Amino acid sequence: MKHWKKLEAVVLMWLLVVCLGSVVVRSDAQPIQPRESAVPYVVSNGRWVQVGTSEIELQIDEAGHPVGLFDKWNGQALPLSSRLPWWRLLWDGGEISLSSQALEAEFSIVTQGVTHKGRWTWRSQDPLVTVETFVWPETDGGLCLTYVVTNGELQPLKQVYFPMFMGLPRDRGGYIAFPERLGRKIDLADFELQVAGGPGHLSMQMVGAKIGPSALLSYPEDPTGHFRFLWATDEGSADSPAFNLFWENRDWILPKECYSPPFAYRLYVLPRADLRGIAEAYREWAIQQPWYVSWEEKTAGNPLIGRVLNGVVKMTGFEGIGGSDPSGRVYWPWEQKQADSKVLTYDYERFLNVARNLERRYRVKPAYRYDGWYGRFDSRYPDYFPVDPQLGDFDQFIATNNAEERLVYLHTNPIQYDYDAPSYDSRKMAMWQGKFSGGVWSHNRLLVGSPRLIREYEVRAERE
Repeated sequence: MKHWKKLEAVVLMWLLVVCLGSVVVRSDAQPIQPRESAVPYVVSNGRWVQVGTSEIELQIDEAGHPVGLFDKWNGQALPLSSRLPWWRLLWDGGEISLSSQALEAEFSIVTQGVTHKGRWTWRSQDPLVTVETFVWPETDGGLCLTYVVTNGELQPLKQVYFPMFMGLPRDRGGYIAFPERLGRKIDLADFELQVAGGPGHLSMQMVGAKIGPSALLSYPEDPTGHFRFLWATDEGSADSPAFNLFWENRDWILPKECYSPPFAYRLYVLPRADLRGIAEAYREWAIQQPWYVSWEEKTAGNPLIGRVLNGVVKMTGFEGIGGSDPSGRVYWPWEQKQADSKVLTYDYERFLNVARNLERRYRVKPAYRYDGWYGRFDSRYPDYFPVDPQLGDFDQFIATNNAEERLVYLHTNPIQYDYDAPSYDSRKMAMWQGKFSGGVWSHNRLLVGSPRLIREYEVRAERE
């Protein structure tokens, strides 16, 4: 079974690269019948708002909560929880609770050629924080969603959760698929459904969900890849007939700032409720982006890539996990960090021996990702770039791999400095909006350092 799940994950990623059951109806949501239309529309009867196209309709109640999706390809209603909004705001003190809310339907007529479309707006009105959410239909059959947050608080807002689709039917034959690492396909029937795809692991920022005969696709139209997480959770227990699907945006909205992301989120229902249908629909957007490069263009620039047929093997120069902490994540206090930080795992000699043995024994030709660390998440333990002199002769290491036609890429990250480290110097730390840029990871306060902290041999290696 484990091997089959791994195979499904590999198939998912392959489809994304190449193509770039029954439904439980919740008693608290009673979707109205969809409006039949061949063009985008926004209509209201005073109690309900319907935003839709010839393929999909989103239904919103008088409180401003989305309560249902209608898949017109399959004639299926997908109820949503009417108890929950489709956004949340977090700051260091917890969740922002808006004291008053107002629903305002705004029908802005926009001309695109001969097509007229409306836009529905929901506004919260609070003395300190204002949230506006927008949804409008597009001529390609999908919906666009975005938000504006005005922060009147005296501290930054850390996260904006949007869009949040809460209470989707959790049918036994359904799954969630997204391109984390080699790709993940999560059965909706899994016990205690709680999965997250982080920004360092999502090769593409998109998610697909199969619910009965319906397939949903959600992604941000964001070619620069803002810092965000993708979440899929149950509603508190494995017995719940519903699940939640949402995006967590690390927007860091400063006091007195009015922020709107420079992109919108797309939502589609698809005619093909399978992995290939999800991949092909996302590919339509991806191939238009400035970073898109075809496989033929990639291999023309580096013929070795075309010979890598067996995935990627990751090795790390130093181990950063271990020690006396039962959690296994020992990075503080400072004395413990020093004790656990410089354990050699794959120096250059061992890297070469393992790679040669792997290729000879299994007759494979993979690519290799080589990290200088593992578990420390930057903070210069031991280096952000795997060229520490303790690992061996870097020039000879590269020359040997080239001679043996082995494709190795060296993992880099922004330099982050450990606030507790004796070498920490606040005068050399990077500033953003007048404040140190950083965060907390595994009990450590990490701050982004100045590029001047990079050592000369690291710069030389990166240029090579």
